[in-house]
Amino acid sequence: MVVGVKIKHGGQSYNIRHGHAITFDSVRWLGHSRGILFNCTDVVLQHTRVDRHGDGQALSTPGGGPQVAFCNNLTVFNHSAAGTGDDALALFDVAAGTVRGCNIRDSFARGILMCRVGDDVAASVLDPKSRNVVLRSPIFRPDRTRDPAACSN
Repeated sequence: MVVGVKIKHGGQSYNIRHGHAITFDSVRWLGHSRGILFNCTDVVLQHTRVDRHGDGQALSTPGGGPQVAFCNNLTVFNHSAAGTGDDALALFDVAAGTVRGCNIRDSFARGILMCRVGDDVAASVLDPKSRNVVLRSPIFRPDRTRDPAACSN
């Protein structure tokens, strides 16, 4: 099945809540890529891309990339993002999952944001064997004991 989505800027390119077995496979976002997956299980983002559209653009999108919150069994594989205006990949309260083979660069915020994620999820992001490459934008996991407001979403 092929799904086409048209939105106006200022909204989310997708907003999926309380879903199960959701897969984004070989999706390329141009112009507006920020979307929300909230309270879902068995979520897969594989071979997904946030690309600049046209020559000479500083940003590929004014917002960020996928925002995943309160989801379990998350798999992110081979996600790439260049020049996002916010977090290229943001994970909030994800208890279980893996992030592997990502190539993220030049985000105006964080390359990968990890707020209140499980230790195994964080380990998969940071493990060199996961082959995640994040250039000129940080991987950030705030310490909630020092800054509890760092992950307000």
